[in-house]
Amino acid sequence: MNLNRVLPVRTLEYFLDCIKSGRLGVSWIAGFAAGTTVFVADSGGFLLAALVAVCMTMLTMAGFISNDISDRQKDKIAQKSRPITTGKLPAKVAALFAICLFAFVVFVSGFLGIAAVVASILTAAALVFYSAFSKKFPLFKGVYTALLCIVPFGFAAAASEASVQPDLVSIVFFFIVFREILLDTLDASGDRAFGLKTVAHVLGEQNARTVGWLGMFGSLMAGQVLLHNPVSILVLYLALISLAVSACLYLSNEEKGLRSTRLAMFLGVFSIAVA
Repeated sequence: MNLNRVLPVRTLEYFLDCIKSGRLGVSWIAGFAAGTTVFVADSGGFLLAALVAVCMTMLTMAGFISNDISDRQKDKIAQKSRPITTGKLPAKVAALFAICLFAFVVFVSGFLGIAAVVASILTAAALVFYSAFSKKFPLFKGVYTALLCIVPFGFAAAASEASVQPDLVSIVFFFIVFREILLDTLDASGDRAFGLKTVAHVLGEQNARTVGWLGMFGSLMAGQVLLHNPVSILVLYLALISLAVSACLYLSNEEKGLRSTRLAMFLGVFSIAVA
């Protein structure tokens, strides 16, 4: 066996699996929210906005990886095919990658000011402890997730002079809370096998589906009342249309339908960032 060939290939495979575990396809939404908030506020220009976006994206990726490491036993019971769960990506390698991401963000935040450093450290801590919290208090997992999802706006404020009104941020918060209730219905069997009692178990899976969908639509419709920027209102209308399409898709394939709600989530985040 030629180690000179095997090692680079294995390293590349590990790197790609780390990127996959970091859910780049979702993590960039957090980075986009933070970066756009800074850019629209005209607080430092494009370079600062891009730097904030990269930092927030990396933080979110590291959080996903940390969560997969902590939940690998539960995910095995649920038969999920994630790289860390299957053992394709060793937990030690994934942990090292996550630590590097966290360290890079804290280092770069040093150039953005002490507030940004504190924000990055607190965000990293909150992401790392997410899994432990969700196991200890599974009923409040959705609320914790929603709080993490509005962190990008806080990080943007810490790294610049940007600010977002709390009532507008609440649109994203409640949308995520209700989306998490829906996601709990997909994980219901795995959570039950692991002894976790989530909102889906308390309400019943069918009731949880109803509450989840109505809550997401209600959150976006409430945003129409709170928002005054014409661009934000238009984008939120697009989010409602996208969510309606996702609901239709959900009827035939629950997993694909829920995955497609990411577009409505992104549009909702965008409407707040440009408000």
